[in-house]
Amino acid sequence: MRRLKKIDTWFPVVIGTIAFVFFTGGKIVVPTYRDWLMWGDTAQNLIGWEFFRHTPIFQWPIGANPNLGLEFSSSIIFTDSIPLPAIVFKFLNPILPSTFQYFGLWIWSCFVLQSIFGWKLLSNFITHRVQLAVGTIFFAISPVLLYRLIHYGYGHISLAGQWLILASLHLYFNRKFQAPKWAVLICIALLVHAYFFPMVVAVWIAAIIQHLRVKSMTFGSTFRHIALVGALCFITLWASGYFIVGRNANPDGWDYLFRWQPLSLVDSGTGDSIGWSRLLPDRRQLAGDAEGFSYLGSGIIMLTLILLCFRIAVMFKVSSRRTTSWLLILLVLIAGLAGGYYVDAGNSIRMLVSVLVGTSIFLYAIWTCSNLFMRNRMESRHFYRHAPILVATSLMAIYSMTNRIGIGYRTLFTYPLIQPIQQFTETFRTHGRFIWPAYYLFVLFVLIEATRKLSPKIGTAVLVACLTFYVYDSKEALQGVNARFTDIAPWSSPMKDPQWSQLAREYESLIVVPALNNDLAGRWLAVTDFARIYHLATNSGFFNRFDNKKSDLLQKELYNNVSGRKFNPDSLYIIEDGDLWINLSTSVTNVRFIGDLDGYKVIAP
Repeated sequence: MRRLKKIDTWFPVVIGTIAFVFFTGGKIVVPTYRDWLMWGDTAQNLIGWEFFRHTPIFQWPIGANPNLGLEFSSSIIFTDSIPLPAIVFKFLNPILPSTFQYFGLWIWSCFVLQSIFGWKLLSNFITHRVQLAVGTIFFAISPVLLYRLIHYGYGHISLAGQWLILASLHLYFNRKFQAPKWAVLICIALLVHAYFFPMVVAVWIAAIIQHLRVKSMTFGSTFRHIALVGALCFITLWASGYFIVGRNANPDGWDYLFRWQPLSLVDSGTGDSIGWSRLLPDRRQLAGDAEGFSYLGSGIIMLTLILLCFRIAVMFKVSSRRTTSWLLILLVLIAGLAGGYYVDAGNSIRMLVSVLVGTSIFLYAIWTCSNLFMRNRMESRHFYRHAPILVATSLMAIYSMTNRIGIGYRTLFTYPLIQPIQQFTETFRTHGRFIWPAYYLFVLFVLIEATRKLSPKIGTAVLVACLTFYVYDSKEALQGVNARFTDIAPWSSPMKDPQWSQLAREYESLIVVPALNNDLAGRWLAVTDFARIYHLATNSGFFNRFDNKKSDLLQKELYNNVSGRKFNPDSLYIIEDGDLWINLSTSVTNVRFIGDLDGYKVIAP
């Protein structure tokens, strides 16, 4: 027994660590190595942390980051710098080296925690240790997790914290409602990434309903628990800096682009991820569908098809003629739909296979859920035991499709949103991510059924074969994940002129006119990194959210002051407006320096 406990404790840690080293090479855990972070959204994460680490230890909110995004204010939340480790390491800042990043350590911990909670979740249903290990590997190298590390080349590494979803599902399936663990998990979700919060909360609500149903919780204890979690969430939101931005943080023009659509489950390619399958093709998509990437992986797909064939064989063997007739009609309907799509898609055999596989997966999913609606009383209880989590994940899946419901690149219909719902959808505008709980629940059900419907030896062999097939079939994509972290060119700042350092020592802030906030050319990075090196506050940066109205007012005020030759003597200025520079370069006098440095137009009052 003690030996088994050690296996349960350490084996998933080993699985996660091996996966981490395989996909990243391991070098990224070196805290002074930052070249791999200096582009795209990962640069935003790093710069946010580098400014935050030098804020006062005793400040409120704790997550405030006022020197990045000067005057319109920001926080560690809105640079996706993963507040939980950021706050911890901030208190250790006096002993940290001048260059320090914790993002490699975060990715390592994500692989390990994904394995730990995958193991724990499966342990609620599976006792066979080899099957547990193989199932855990499926979770640890899931395409939907690995894709987040290479999304558009650089990745959204804070969203690698999908172990939070597995942890919430594990708590849901636990027979005892563990109130303290739920409270901690929900607060951690807020301190990792805001999108995990509603996902975890939805599973939490499902767990509360389930335990109220079986009367393992009273309404009084439930009310006290909800009140406590609500209070803790409010404090966490306030302390970490969620409320700093204000009400005008949702940008216009997103038009609900980031949706999920059902064929994403078998779509092997999207946004810099082409190559997840040699068999199934990349599908045509609409703009924004990349955020709904939810490819199951050929291993889970193959396992699903094996189980579906097994069910059909059993049904033909034991079912009545009526049931068999309905099954045949359903299969003919699916074949007809697939054939129509095949012709419309350009007669591609790979596309036909993809559609047949996709429709088969939905048949299996519907069949699995419908089996919970059984005739006898005992089996009806079985359904109601699973109903809350099925409803919760289904609602999130519906939300993930936005109000533009479609399949493939088609939009079938749209529906209007009322104001309270619209406010929520604008805040959580990347809808496609909300498919993740249903995705992981589906993978869980497939793995469980494989271990229950097949004998231990055959089930283990099938799991190993499917995992091996996935690794082989997705070899190109898996190598691409590794290349993201190992094939890195050194980053160097374009601001090389020695005069930069001479000027920086004379000022307290670096002001760009107009501010380089989220500029697509990426000029903000060199400017903010320069400001970081010399501990200058700056009005530029890259932010997920900022107060648009306040920013616009500040930009106008700044432009008027600079065009009127009113300079702050404590600020070094970079002029990005060409017309403004022409006027200033010929009329400004009595300054330390005015001219071009490495392609930047500079005024030093």
